[in-house]
Amino acid sequence: MADTAKFEAASIACYYQAINNGQSTEPGASPEMTDAMDKEYPGMSREWREGILAGADALMDYLGHRPGTKDGSYLYAHYDGRTKTIPANDSSTIINDVWDGFTKAQKDIFTGKKDSWNTADVYMVKRSQETSLKRYIEELKSELTEGMDPEVYVGTINTLMSKALKDKILLPISLKQKTRGADVKITETNLTMGPDGLDVQDGSIETPMKTVFDIATRRGDTDFAGNSLRFAARFEAGTYAKKYSWESKGSSKTADATEPRDLVLNNKGKYTTATARNGSIPGPKMADLVKTYTGEDINHNIPMNRVLNDNEISYWQSYVKKIVQNSGGLPIDLGNFTIDGKKLTPEKFIQAMALMDKGKPGNKNLDQKIRAKLRHLRYIRMFIDAKKAGKMAELITHAYFLSSKMNISQADMAGPFIKVQ
Repeated sequence: MADTAKFEAASIACYYQAINNGQSTEPGASPEMTDAMDKEYPGMSREWREGILAGADALMDYLGHRPGTKDGSYLYAHYDGRTKTIPANDSSTIINDVWDGFTKAQKDIFTGKKDSWNTADVYMVKRSQETSLKRYIEELKSELTEGMDPEVYVGTINTLMSKALKDKILLPISLKQKTRGADVKITETNLTMGPDGLDVQDGSIETPMKTVFDIATRRGDTDFAGNSLRFAARFEAGTYAKKYSWESKGSSKTADATEPRDLVLNNKGKYTTATARNGSIPGPKMADLVKTYTGEDINHNIPMNRVLNDNEISYWQSYVKKIVQNSGGLPIDLGNFTIDGKKLTPEKFIQAMALMDKGKPGNKNLDQKIRAKLRHLRYIRMFIDAKKAGKMAELITHAYFLSSKMNISQADMAGPFIKVQ
């Protein structure tokens, strides 16, 4: 079992001990609590242990549960399997059953991945409500699956689960490692949807969008001085106010791993990157974003199985020139356009870079990285175009929510959960 799975099992075991059994969340104060967590995650570090206990405190506060008292009204579950310390008669399988009950077409909405629908790692459900919830879900399935679009049933299930979460009957819980020096908070997710999605109030790019166009050869290897597109952004939407870092980095010739990651205040009042990851924007969703805000396909004029031809080189020369000359007021850092220390114009750099695109072994996947660089220009153009259209805040918000499996419009189908972070 991976450390992440052990962390999840130890977390739900901790919640069970604290709420069901009234055990103390003070580190080392309850032998029963310590023993349960150790059985689920042997050798757990002090930092992980204290983070889980702090999460239990935040969860009890969210539920209105008085620490030290016993409440046997909930059943508990680790999505990835039974825990070692929670008795069978205090366990549930309801969210597993919901996902397993989706048809192939319904699962295909999320490319067959449960976490793309609901990122819950563990969950709790009211003991007195579990049977009636399961029965109602089965009734919905028989009424809404046959002959209907798969989204109808999934959307109805999400609505049902949202109400159950608001009423604290069913709690899907997404766990994140506690960031050192930051308080643990409970964030309700995908609950405040109206017919037009969340009300996006504001959003901006906070630091330069940086992807360096500088190439050097060292010890026989040719590579860029840096291969990511990075910047910080902020937004306000509905009840959310977030700052996050953006990183896009080539994961293959055809796609990038694009990961927004929370920036949180530490105990010194400074923003630091959260220890836990939000997740990456799914590839098809990233392509949809690019198409929506630029009108371009994500890999338009980026050949996958050959070098760039003259027309494509000319296209990208014009593309980078427009960005350099008119960034729309956005902060941008494209490096110095140097090759082995020699400075070139942006257009000459694109031409020279294209000539290096031979896919030769030993060049650190330079062909893949060149294609990622071209997509980085397209992402920057996406933000420039969004700003010109008055949609910058919408784009910044939507990108974050997609990575976190959070909904911003009715077109998004992720299920409700609470995040403990």
